[in-house]
Parts: sequence; C-alpha cells; structure tokens
Amino acid sequence: MGSQFTDRAQEALAHASKFASRLKQGYVGTEHILAGLLKEENGVAHKVLTDNNVELQQVLDMIRELIAFDGGVGLKERGGYSPRARKILEEAHRQAERFGQKETGTEHLLLAIITTVSSGMLGLITVAMGWELWTLPLMAAGCFSVWSLHIAKLGPDIFYEDLCAGLILLQFFFFGVHGSSLFDIPAVACIIILALFSLNKKWILYVLAALYVLVLVYHVLILRTISHDIGFQDGLRLGLGTVVTFCGVALAGYWIKRRSIQRKWYDHVFAELEASGKQNAVFLSNVSHELRTPINMVIGLSEVALGKELSPDILADMTSIQLAGKRLSSQINNMLDYTEIVEGTLKPEREEYMITSVLNDVITMTALQSNRNHLEIVFDIDPKMPAVLVGDAE
Repeated sequence: MGSQFTDRAQEALAHASKFASRLKQGYVGTEHILAGLLKEENGVAHKVLTDNNVELQQVLDMIRELIAFDGGVGLKERGGYSPRARKILEEAHRQAERFGQKETGTEHLLLAIITTVSSGMLGLITVAMGWELWTLPLMAAGCFSVWSLHIAKLGPDIFYEDLCAGLILLQFFFFGVHGSSLFDIPAVACIIILALFSLNKKWILYVLAALYVLVLVYHVLILRTISHDIGFQDGLRLGLGTVVTFCGVALAGYWIKRRSIQRKWYDHVFAELEASGKQNAVFLSNVSHELRTPINMVIGLSEVALGKELSPDILADMTSIQLAGKRLSSQINNMLDYTEIVEGTLKPEREEYMITSVLNDVITMTALQSNRNHLEIVFDIDPKMPAVLVGDAE
C-alpha cells in the first residue's frame, strides 16, 4: 500500500508507526496517522495548522490523552493498521482516483505542464523580440529539472511546488524588465495568479506583488520608460494595470484565506461528528452490556419454568415472556453490531446456514405481535432457493 503514496505521505505513515511504537501499541490507528501528519513538517496538514496559529504540540498532547483514555479498545487485529485507519487510507486512494490520479500526489503534473507552457511562450517571445537569447538554455534546463523531479519523484512535494512557482516567477520578472513589455505585465501577472492559485500559497502572491513593484521601479530608474513625459493614455493604462494586478493579488489572498477557514470549519465539524458518533457508540455499548445480564436471567428463568408442569394460562404467559426476552436480546445484539460498525470493527461471518432457520427465527420474534393483532405471516420461498447458504445469518 505504501508504494501508492507520495514521499510525504509515506514519511507521515512512518511517523505514525513510530508514534504508535513509542506508545507501546501494536497497531497503527487514525490517531497515529493524525500525529504522523502533524510530525511531517513538509506536509499540507502541518502547514494548514501552522498557518491558522494552531499549537501542534497541544494537538499531539490531546492525541496522547485520547489514546490513554481509549486504550485501543475494540481493535481485534494487532501489528498493522486498524480497520478505521485502513478506511482512511482507502478513501485517500479513492479520492486520488476520483481526480484522475494514478497515485496520491500526481496533481503536480499540472504544475509541470504550466511551467513548460510558460517557458515555451517566453522562449518564443524572446526569439521574436530579440531579447537575451542566453536565457533560452536556462529555461530549457528549468523545464528539464521540473520533469525529471516529476517523473523520478525525487525530493519532497513542497520542494517541487516551490520550484515550479519560483521558475514561473523568475520568468515573470524576466518578461517585465523589457521596455516593450511594460503594458503587458498586468495581464501576465493575472495569468500567473490564476495558474498558481490552486497551490494555496500566500507567499507566491506576496512575491508576485513585490516583483511587480520592482519591475516598475526598474522601468522608472533604469529603462526610463516611466517618466513625467508619459502620455495621458499610457499613464491611464499603466495605472489601470497596476490597480488590476493588486486587486487580483488581494482577491486571491482573500479566497485562499477563506478556503483555509472553510477547511478548518469542515475539519472541526467532522471531528465533532466523529466524537459524537463515538460517544453514542460507547453509550449504547455500555447500555447493552448492562441490559444483557437481566435479560439473560429472564430468558433462563422462563426456560426453567417451561420445563415444569404449568397451567395453560401460566404456560402461555411464560412462553410470551421467553419470546419477548429473546426478541429484546436480539435487539441488544443489534445495538452491539451498531457500535462495532461505528468503530469499524464489525466483521460479517462467512459460514453455512439454513434459510429455513432464519425464517423460523423471524416467525418466533414476531409471533407475539402477530397473535395479538390477528396477523398472518406468509413466506413464499422459491423452490430453486438452496437449502443451505453461505454468509452471516445474523
């Protein structure tokens, strides 16, 4: 399973395994995976939490307290991933396949394409405008590096993202320091904002804005293309371009911040729902265990009483008591199944059973209500139905 993850994901899983070992637990659960994500400093989880001023050490301490309180109760398998942890890993693969990715992290292919297209366009402009041709090998080397890292999957993902963003920003600066490109700089800046917006990195916006200001200063002090002699129309175009660029930066920064807040809210709601479901499961488990003892006693006493000579009225009452006790015992078993479903530990049995026995149990459980309400239950079984089936009879 590990080979299907990116390097950062595998490092996070390694941290999770070490975290579980330090706590002397023979399994890796969702709590350990969460701790591993926080320990992986180059990961998205670590960055999102730190950007939102979350104390990571405090979160790790809370995880340790929860583990000490829970103790891994209900886990039947040791030495591997818990059922809930496997569900999390399987869901990660499903989400990757849903976005057309062969493995977790291949979204960086889009970054490689964007970097290559921008380099190709800038190369054509450089040749057509007669700019510094010595930059063409550097652009080719940059594209070669990006594709080499992507294909060989070398280095952490955050380095790959920063490399692609840095190359595009350098190309933007190179494009802007030429006099003939002065009025086209805002359009290129907006294109870069749209292309790199999905990375959710505010530093890209800050660097882009700084480079834009630096380019304008370069045009004022070095190229002299911006001076007091500039015409009204050119000045208006330059002013509008500056406003559009900084508005685009501000708008992108706002949406990145809003997306981070929304993601944090979703994580908070999901954590509350998971905690609520776990609390309900624990409550139902405790209640079912408390009810099981008296119900078993009622069923046992009714069976002892039915073995004695009783009057017809008392015999009918004791039979009703036994049927009601068995029905309630079945409902308690359903409650226990529900708690196992919530915990992710329910495993359906795979054994032979007779369908007639299952139908007989249904008749037995509903006999009391059927007699009281004068109902008739009719089962129509297909003759082709096998007498013995394989599965979970419960």
